Formats: sequence, structure tokens, C-alpha cells
Amino acid sequence: MAGVQGSRLAIAVTNAGGLGSLPAALLREDVLRHELPAIRDSTTRPFNVHFFCHKTPVEHAARDMNWKQVLAPYYKDFGLSLNEIPAANANTLRRGIG
Repeated sequence: MAGVQGSRLAIAVTNAGGLGSLPAALLREDVLRHELPAIRDSTTRPFNVHFFCHKTPVEHAARDMNWKQVLAPYYKDFGLSLNEIPAANANTLRRGIG
């Protein structure tokens, strides 16, 4: 859920008795400074904050094209376009929750 979930889901899960989790790997520092206190102020239960600990993959055009060719039939079945798949890069991984 990295990049699409903020404190609200973590709070709801935690307060419902589960281990709520904030996927923090893609969050900017200013977003973390808002999200963490929001969780702490909304629950007294334990919660998880997790980060990625791997290297950001390097773009590899030939490899990406190969995957697109392998997955093309599935995209066609669902009426999706391979041309609309954005390239992953460091800039897209450094955004906050919108």
C-alpha cells in the first residue's frame, strides 16, 4: 500500500484491534512529521511504521519491453493499454500522499 495509504487506515486498523501500519518508504519527511503524530494522537495501541530497505531499481528499457510483451495478452483481455504504463524512476518514488 506504499504511496496510497496514510494514517487514517493505520488508525482504523489499530483501533479495531489489528496492527495498523503506515507504509512510510515513499513518504517525504514533512508528510511523516504529520502522519506519525496523527496516529499517536488517535490511538494508545501499538502500530507499525515500515520502510523499504532495498536499492531503487535502475531503469532497463529492454527488460521493461520484455515484460510488456509477456503481459500484453492480459492487458488486452482487460482493455488496458501498455503505452499508459509509466516508467518507474526515483522521482515517482519520492512523492508524498496526495
